[in-house]
Order: sequence, then structure tokens, then C-alpha cells
Amino acid sequence: MQAVQIVVRMVTGPGDEVVIPTPAWPNVGAAIGVAGAIPVNVPMDYVQGRFSLDLDRLAAAITPKTRAIAINSPANPTGWTATKDELAAILALARKPGLWIIADEIYARFVYDGSARAASFHDVMEPEDRVLFVQTFSKNWAMTGWRVGWIEAPPAFGQVIENLIQYSTSGVPVFVQRGAIAALDEGEPFVAEQIARVDAVAAAIAGPMVDVQYAPNGPQWGSDALWEAIAEASARTGRRVTTHLFETKYQRDWADRTYPGGLVKRWKEIGLLSPRLTLAHCVWARPDELEMIAEAGCVIATNTSSNLALRSGLAPVAEMAARGCKVALGVDGQAFDEDDDALRELRLLWSLHGGWGFDQTLSPREALAMALETGRIALGAPAGGQLAEGQAADLLILDRAALDEDGLMPVDPLELMFARATRRQIRELIVDGRSIVAHGRVLGVDLDSVHDELRGIYRAGIADRAGLAAALPALESAVTRHYVTRLGCC
Repeated sequence: MQAVQIVVRMVTGPGDEVVIPTPAWPNVGAAIGVAGAIPVNVPMDYVQGRFSLDLDRLAAAITPKTRAIAINSPANPTGWTATKDELAAILALARKPGLWIIADEIYARFVYDGSARAASFHDVMEPEDRVLFVQTFSKNWAMTGWRVGWIEAPPAFGQVIENLIQYSTSGVPVFVQRGAIAALDEGEPFVAEQIARVDAVAAAIAGPMVDVQYAPNGPQWGSDALWEAIAEASARTGRRVTTHLFETKYQRDWADRTYPGGLVKRWKEIGLLSPRLTLAHCVWARPDELEMIAEAGCVIATNTSSNLALRSGLAPVAEMAARGCKVALGVDGQAFDEDDDALRELRLLWSLHGGWGFDQTLSPREALAMALETGRIALGAPAGGQLAEGQAADLLILDRAALDEDGLMPVDPLELMFARATRRQIRELIVDGRSIVAHGRVLGVDLDSVHDELRGIYRAGIADRAGLAAALPALESAVTRHYVTRLGCC
């Protein structure tokens, strides 16, 4: 953004005009207004779902007061991408009256026709042409939050740029400069390296009981190039992908700003939506997005307790199921009583999404299938969840007597389970024919002793980290401000 402000101030003044094809990122027009200049909007055509630029209309907007034409290609928010011929025509329009072109090409690598990048004014300009380029690291190198970019301008502007920076930010912090240098030197193989690491881990430990998956944390933490690479690798290897999507309203807003054409639609276009994809949460997913997710056969892992604890909202679980989505039960490390009790989580899920009054939108049996059947898909486990020949030898046995210790008359076991079951009533857990839990205790390891030892280590170490403990409240407040006011997302 600072680069845009600087180039606008270099070539315009009060009363000057800058021509902008619209719809456009609103901050560009605002930067022009702050400089005292006037943004002149040239509406683009929208036909059959695509935007196009009418060059005659662009030429008609040029007046004796015009000083520059601002071109964003590939464009935010329209997705319009100028061809090489269009860029040459725009350059020809600017040459005759001596106009500057402000070229915002920060999304140049976001093209999907097999090209390394989109067409650029670099492809058609001569050294003497008046073109100012603004660029950023946040998009192409996944450096969101670092707030670093650059300007390409004729050498004569060097001192002007230095002066404008001196009286605004005074410069880019050294550690950020080093991060940018690392991105230039090492950024190209970054994505391939991350995928290769997952494949190496899978080669070392994957097996019938361990499924290694690609798991970028969420769309806001990865570039579009990363998601393309993940989609390609998943299709090539058959490996599952797990990520978070629309967990919070802030993530919803971020996605709408960053992908005006729709994030889920974009993932569909690159092949990421598939039966191999698990999407955690989807609290703020819209009906049309749920339709695409269902059509692709993706799994949605709903995490009710975690959403309540983080104040994220309630996922539309009943609507997900009604639209044909495969929904699985999860806890995301934050069960209701912080005890990872999946039975209590299952009851909470049904209590909140089963329907109100006499209107049942989700039956207990459907909720149970989310835990026992669909959940296996998300884990990459073989088919199971039923007592049937050929199914996996996985079995959870509950103590009926403990569940119904005050019973007076017969009660349907399913109703009884959804009324009061917790992990305390687990008699035995069998996985792949092997008993893992019996009478409330994990077999094969003394879990209570392990917990006691770990708690002792942590408590003993607190005294050595008193300074960090004292700084945590202020640090937490600062981190919150950063995500709310700068990134707008978490």
C-alpha cells in the first residue's frame, strides 16, 4: 500500500486526474484522493461471468488533466488479466500525451494457464517508457504480515522515493529486509520442499494404523501457489489433505477480500476439492459453498466444543447433512471440559443440531454415523463403523449397567447413550483386534504416571521462565491487536 501511495505522490498533485479501470481495489482511489488528485473510474464490461476492458472507453477518459493510468493486472477484485496486446495498447495510449502508468502486478503469478506469470508491461515497454511498478512479497512468497514490497522506477526517482519514505516509515526494518532476501533466494523451492517433507515422513512411518496427510493450517497462512501444489500432490499420490476453513467470521471476511470470486470455487478450479480433502469447522460456510463441498465428496470435521470455547459460532451441521456433505465428529484439541471426551462431544453435537421442538433435523443414529463412519474417512482408515463381516475389527464397548445404574424399565440403548454417556462408561476399546483401553485405563503405557511426570517437569520449569510469564499478558494483548487490526484474521 505504501508503494502505491509513493508512486501516486511522485507523479500527481492537487487537481490532477488518474484513470482507473473499475471495479478496483478501493485503496488505490483513496491514495489518489489523499494526494489531492482525482480518480477517474472507467467501468469494465462484465459478460458471461468475465470482466473485460474497453480500450476506447479508457482512451475517452483521458483529459488534459490526466497524469497517470493505474492498471492492476491480474486484478483484485475482478480477476481480469490483461493480455500482452492489451498492455501494448494501453502503453500506446499513455505514450502520446506522456502519461505515467502505475502498474500493480502483485498477483502476476496467480495465473492458471500453464504460464509462469501473467503478461507484464515489462514484456512490451521500452527503457524510456513511463511505467512505475509496485510489488509485494505477501502474495507470491506467502509473507502476509511482513508488510514489505518494492517499487520499480527510473533512476531519476531514487532521491524522491527516499525522501517520501524518510518522512513516512523511515525505512524497512532490517530483519524484514533479510526475510525478503531469503524469499528471493530460497522462496522458489519452498513449496516443493514442504511437500517433499510430508512424503518423506509418510515413507518412514505410514502404514495400516498411521495415515500421513498434507495439512496446511488454513488458507490465510498459505499462498495460492501452495494450494495448487498441494492439490497436484494429493492427486498424484492419493494422499489426503486436512485444513481449517471458515472457522471464524474473521477468516470468512479475509477469504471474501482475498478471493472475490470465491475461495471454495477457486479450490474447486485447481482440483483441491475432492474426496481426499477434510475441512475442519466450516462454521461460516455459505449454502452454495456447502453444495460444492458435497458435490466434490469432501469431509467436513465439525468441532462443536472448540467453536464454543473460541466463540467462533455454531456450524450449520444439520444443513451440511441436508445438502449431502459428509460430516465427521472432531474436538480440535478443545473438548467441552478439556478432557477430549468424544462421547460427550457427540451428545453435545446432537443436542445443538438435532432440531428444536418436534422438528428433528438430525437423528441420533445420523450423529453416531458422523463419529463412527465418516470420521474414519477423515483419518484415512479403512471402512468401518458397523458390526459386519469384512469391517475393521474396531469396537467401543460401553458398560450398560453403569449407564443405567438407576434403571427402572427398559430404555433404548441409543437413547441412553445420548442421554448420559461419557468416557467413564467405557468398558473396553478394541482397535484392529487389539485391546487398547480396559476398565477406564489405557493398556501398554502407564498414562497417569506419564501425566504426573510431565506436570512435574512443567511446574519445575516455571520458575526459570518468570520473565516470560510476566510478559505474557502484554504479549497476548499485542498479538490480538496485530491479528485484528493488521491481518484482520487468525
